[in-house]
Amino acid sequence: MKAFIQPGDRVVIKPNLAWSRPPEQAACTSPEVLAAVIAACRAAGAGELIVGEHACDAAAVVFDLSGARAVCAQAGVELVDWSSPRLYREQPLAQGQTLKTDRIASDLLDCDVYINLPTLKHHSASTVTLALKNQMGCVHDRGKYHSERGAAGANNLHRNVVDLATALRPTLNILDATRALRTGGPKGPGVVEQL
Repeated sequence: MKAFIQPGDRVVIKPNLAWSRPPEQAACTSPEVLAAVIAACRAAGAGELIVGEHACDAAAVVFDLSGARAVCAQAGVELVDWSSPRLYREQPLAQGQTLKTDRIASDLLDCDVYINLPTLKHHSASTVTLALKNQMGCVHDRGKYHSERGAAGANNLHRNVVDLATALRPTLNILDATRALRTGGPKGPGVVEQL
């Protein structure tokens, strides 16, 4: 972690905390992995450290049920609900082919180190959801990623996710592959495989 974090850096960790599911259903980043990444950031000398997410389900429920709130409280790390529009700034997606601009969480735009912490799982619209897809929790209106159409009205989710990635570049991606939601994703329930 010291290769990515300098002492005193402001670090933002963005796990997948989108759904009101307990850890054993594998729809969210596991609390053990989140705790390990927080500890590694601290050991590397991180200054301010926050965990943020714009949940699909009610954030208060998701943060409790996923185990993230307990992990952050025990570590003394702020867990931020990015649901409020005031927490975003409009940013150009200069290389975007469909999306040319979007509102991205200010915490990510202002940090020194951005750690993207997705979980390995099936997704009904994109086959899998991994690091690129997890970044939809960094924007205010994730719905447009599903609805913004490409040529001839084709579903453009894949292209839109790539458009976002042209502007939102994590310092480090760590994939929680301790278990995989193999079916029923992104929310589940579904078949979970321990890896």
